[in-house]
Amino acid sequence: MAEKKTWLDLVIDSDEELGVLDTLYLEDYYGIDGHLTLYLQGGGQEFDIVMSEVAGGGPFDHDHFEGTRDATVMPLGTYEVRGRVRDVAGNYTILTAFQNPIGGERVLNLLFDLTASGLIWRSNSHYYGNRKVFSMIDKEAVPGTRRIAYV
Repeated sequence: MAEKKTWLDLVIDSDEELGVLDTLYLEDYYGIDGHLTLYLQGGGQEFDIVMSEVAGGGPFDHDHFEGTRDATVMPLGTYEVRGRVRDVAGNYTILTAFQNPIGGERVLNLLFDLTASGLIWRSNSHYYGNRKVFSMIDKEAVPGTRRIAYV
């Protein structure tokens, strides 16, 4: 039996510049800037992940964000990435769910399975056009391996 991964790394790349929400460029389910929420389906547990902007990580300003979370306290199962982003034109995209939507936002159901061998994107749950790119990198997987979702 494979040993469970100890770190979960989330990388969010956008193919356009993101706009400021309150003070930062993304927010979790509850509207806390600079964070995203990882919600365990069926278990009701939530795990916070702090996301940091990485300057120069992509071709635009404010388009690359990274976060690392201790996965040893996260049960294996299917997770929703919850939160919200906004482009500079003011168009919002909700990642799976948001506590207080304003209405009219696009919604992307972004799901992954946390397994003993790593992260696996749920089939067809992560494609929505080709505007923004959300990806997860498993630090302990083969170097350069990415699982990418388009919204």
